[in-house]
Amino acid sequence: FIEIYGTPSCLWCNKAKDLISTYGLVYNDYHVGKDITPMEFREIFPGFTKVPQIKINGQHIGGYDELVKYLEETSNGFGEQSL
Repeated sequence: FIEIYGTPSCLWCNKAKDLISTYGLVYNDYHVGKDITPMEFREIFPGFTKVPQIKINGQHIGGYDELVKYLEETSNGFGEQSL
């Protein structure tokens, strides 16, 4: 289960969505300011102010760079992980 928190105009948010889509995976997209308030964002991700912020199976993995690293460290992309 993948969740992306970001904004529609965020380049790295869109890159993260594109990358996840290349794996044929489904994600939930939460727009800060529309789907959740900035205050809710700060409550979900204390200490983080930049988007995207990404959760996989409820675990906060970070932003785009951390997503790429997560994919590289996971066997065959998402091969052995159930999302």
